[in-house]
Amino acid sequence: LGFFGLKPTFVLNSIDLIKEALLKKQDEFAGRPRSYIFDMFSENGQNIILGDFTEMWKYQRKIVHAALRKYASGSQFQELLERCIDIISDVFRKSEEKPINIYKPVSLIFYNVIFSICFGKNYGINDPEFNNLRTMVDEMNDTFDGFFLSDMLPIFKYIPTPAIIILQRGADRLFHLINNLVQEHKKNYDENDVRDFTDYVIQIEKEMKAEGLDEYDIELKDVHVRQILIDMFFAG
Repeated sequence: LGFFGLKPTFVLNSIDLIKEALLKKQDEFAGRPRSYIFDMFSENGQNIILGDFTEMWKYQRKIVHAALRKYASGSQFQELLERCIDIISDVFRKSEEKPINIYKPVSLIFYNVIFSICFGKNYGINDPEFNNLRTMVDEMNDTFDGFFLSDMLPIFKYIPTPAIIILQRGADRLFHLINNLVQEHKKNYDENDVRDFTDYVIQIEKEMKAEGLDEYDIELKDVHVRQILIDMFFAG
């Protein structure tokens, strides 16, 4: 038993204890540690990656698995891969065999894959929204590569350091962007024209509610849908 900052912490330091925790008592050890920075991006643990092991967590996970299976079984993913190959091929053709920095086109492919899967959106390499998004995420990733006193000593979360300001600003902008896309999908949802992963999440939740089982008697709020999509964005 030790302390991580002010939090009592157990450290498992033998293979037998680790196996017992992960294999025999997985439910008891299935939660996630809370921290100020993690809570900032997960809106207080409302996602799957950083959320605690609760009925809502299991409900979100079940919806995500079902939605991903449905999306992957359709033709959208194959068409997406073909578009990405066309993008990178076009970049190399235009280079005329000269050395090029592939960071920007690779970033474009990454964001095209994630946003096309989640929202059916595709970006051009000079698209202003794409470049703003890439700059914002790069800035957050650079800032994340460090140590935050606020995770060790809670009083430091009240001190607006440059790193905290950058992360909070980036998180707020990302939440705003994704929330707008979620609301747009909810408004335009058509069960006969399921376009992307977000539509499948909406569809799966409606189907689960229609089954009327007690285990599905849980309200999936906007924050949970938003955090499902942020998990997709950061976990890929």
